[in-house]
Amino acid sequence: MAKVFVSPGPQRVAQGGGHERVFVTLVNSTDGVTLVTGAVSARTTKQLLKFGGTAWASPSAGTFTAIGNGVYRVTLNSTDKNTFGPMLLRVTSSTPTSYETHVLIHVGANDEDESGTVKRIRTIHAQR
Repeated sequence: MAKVFVSPGPQRVAQGGGHERVFVTLVNSTDGVTLVTGAVSARTTKQLLKFGGTAWASPSAGTFTAIGNGVYRVTLNSTDKNTFGPMLLRVTSSTPTSYETHVLIHVGANDEDESGTVKRIRTIHAQR
């Protein structure tokens, strides 16, 4: 049975705007542990499931770049990030090595901090 690797914790990106990068770790789906190196963008399928969506869709940008040691970077553009809320990124391939990785991404406002709290609201409450 193939194993699916799920990255821990959400990565945060701003809604809309320019290109942003998210990172994925690819592991062999046979054992779920061995890091996949040498993955090629042309052999991978990159798909997004946006908040409220019912079907996986290919990202508009979807640039796929190897960083090293099983870590890869996927670039998302403003179309990919136009829906506020959680989004899943799935990266799969079956050649030469089989893998499937899911990454949780939180698409938020430009003024969110690392905890997801909107700074503007915190400032208003602090002034009271």
